[in-house]
Amino acid sequence: MQSQIIDLLFENQGKFISGRQLADRLNISTVAVWKRIRNLIEKGYEIEALQKKGYRLTNRPTCLWPSGYKIPKTKWLPNDIVFNTSVSSTMDIAKREYKNGKSVIALAREQTSGRGRHKRSWLSATDAGIYMTVTVKPDFSMSVLPLINLASSVAISKLLDKQYGIHTKIKWPNDIFFNGKKISGILIETETEGNELAYLAIGIGIDLYDNGIYGSLSEAGSYINPIKFVSFIVQELDIQLENIIMNPECLLSYWRLNNNTIGNKVIISGSGGIVSGIARDIDSSGYLIVEENRGRLSKVISGDLVLEGV
Repeated sequence: MQSQIIDLLFENQGKFISGRQLADRLNISTVAVWKRIRNLIEKGYEIEALQKKGYRLTNRPTCLWPSGYKIPKTKWLPNDIVFNTSVSSTMDIAKREYKNGKSVIALAREQTSGRGRHKRSWLSATDAGIYMTVTVKPDFSMSVLPLINLASSVAISKLLDKQYGIHTKIKWPNDIFFNGKKISGILIETETEGNELAYLAIGIGIDLYDNGIYGSLSEAGSYINPIKFVSFIVQELDIQLENIIMNPECLLSYWRLNNNTIGNKVIISGSGGIVSGIARDIDSSGYLIVEENRGRLSKVISGDLVLEGV
């Protein structure tokens, strides 16, 4: 019954539908309609209820909903969404579903144990941002993993510029900065079989609203519909993953033009020790090229990067 109500609200999105109309369509009382509407609101749908007008889905949602997404058909990514109000991490949900034989887009309004790279925690306050993990078809070799990192950041940066006119900078390999503050982090988790990827998931956290710690897209002053935003992310991410195979130079050139790393002094801590110097470029494989003392060039595949003076 609730699914029928939400279907009717989506059919009339932007317009009020009266409680009497809903009651007649569903053959229940108006009181029963209200009880079900109230339950839908508790589940996360933003529904306006006005006397003498009825009910409608808000035209400007501010948080993720259980349904209503128009996920495009893509080459590399799934279409099925698993939505939760609160989870430990969307990475955990995506992994669980994959173990059960299903590739999904995992969404949540809150993460209680959100995680970033290098086992850092990621603040994921309720309804403060986009928290999602997308399972990727594991048809890539391990050798392109650095490019997958770059592709993920380029997808978010390019989407924000193209759809909302918000220009961002990328910190190697895949942190997104706006107004000099980090507003998005990306985490990639894999499992391998030999030299091939057997499991690949991309976790994306984007701060839409001020949380008192990081920056947020609210500083741009533009309204972002989180329901549409998820669909845009999937579409753009698929394009950039395809570029790894078909047009890697397009991917690399965008990264080079929209980063805050190249030309700056960096300190990178990784499993191989510390690399310090001036970031000069990224190569065709996505490695960061750092000029150390006496002009010696080092290629860095991964690590915790600190920008000095930025």
